[in-house]
Amino acid sequence: AIEEQVKHQARLMTEVSDAVVSTDAALRVRSWNRAAERVYGTPADEAIGQPLQALVGKAWAGRRSARVLDAIRARGVWRGEAVHRRADGTPVEVLLSAAALRGDDGEIAGIVVIASDISALRRAQKALRRREEYYRSLLQSALDITVVLDPRGVIRYVNPAVERALGYAPPALVGRLATDFINEDDTPDLTKAYARVVASRDVVSAEFRCRHRDGSWR
Repeated sequence: AIEEQVKHQARLMTEVSDAVVSTDAALRVRSWNRAAERVYGTPADEAIGQPLQALVGKAWAGRRSARVLDAIRARGVWRGEAVHRRADGTPVEVLLSAAALRGDDGEIAGIVVIASDISALRRAQKALRRREEYYRSLLQSALDITVVLDPRGVIRYVNPAVERALGYAPPALVGRLATDFINEDDTPDLTKAYARVVASRDVVSAEFRCRHRDGSWR
């Protein structure tokens, strides 16, 4: 039964999607699963016995590894992100979880590290930020007024075009009800149109008069 349990645990370590690496106290690799081969590009038979920092780059070298080991000694675990290096020199962003492996004397005999490759996630986040920055720049430079309202009709964003058209600085409008600036004769129709947008997300056209900062209607 013990032998079957050991084999089962070995199969789990082989099949998991995260890199699982164990080291001795000097951070020399003792085990290196199949996912570690995929993440770092080094076969297990080449990784075993090598210093961990030689296989993953400088993120575990010098003071960084000392801080990690100090944290493991103090708390038993360490978690964080790092940029490692694959065997071909390309960077790989990883989410790390490291825990102490203790000997019979209670001293740290090594560590086990679980590394999740988050490179694709970080690339997607960076691409999303670039798109957001692009569209934000379009809104900021647009000649037409663009307003974002919450479901209650409160202004959450308005672009700088509002100052050119109506004389209000954008920060002065954020947090105010949009209807505060709409002619009261136009408010019922506009309220109905907005309710339709919120309920169905249809594109709705409406005409209404807005109050300029000088009190006139535009």
